[in-house]
Parts: sequence; C-alpha cells; structure tokens
Amino acid sequence: MTWIPDIKNWRKFWSVKLAFIGGVILILFEAAPQWIGVAWGYLPSAMTDTIPDVYLKYVALALIPASMIARAIKQKKLHKGEK
Repeated sequence: MTWIPDIKNWRKFWSVKLAFIGGVILILFEAAPQWIGVAWGYLPSAMTDTIPDVYLKYVALALIPASMIARAIKQKKLHKGEK
C-alpha cells in the first residue's frame, strides 16, 4: 500500500469531509439519538427548513456515496500549477 501523492492535504479533501459528516450523524443516531435534536437546533434555519429532520438519517447515508464521488473529482485549490 502506498499513500497518494498529496496525502498531506487529506483534511482539505471533500471526500474526507463528507464521509466525516455522514459518519458523525450516523453515530449520533445510533449512540445518542437525543443529541440529534440538540445539534439540529444549532443549524441555520435556512437549512433546517429545507431538510425535515425525519430525513436526516437518509442525508447521512447519502453522504457516503457522495464522498466516493467527491474523491474522483479534481479539486482545483489542491492542484494549483498542475496540468
């Protein structure tokens, strides 16, 4: 196994961010479902009005394949100067 050339930028990858957010939401659903409502209350109303809380688990599940797709997309900010 070898690391990808730009492993030092792993925190900037959208794939990592999406997988992390999805994982945290799913962990909250399983381990501490009472905290979902608390965390939901901290989000901006524009977001909570758009996505009903009953669909939040499905959003978390959708972030998993979204992270795989995001890994295949070249992020311009991470590849400045490359052709």
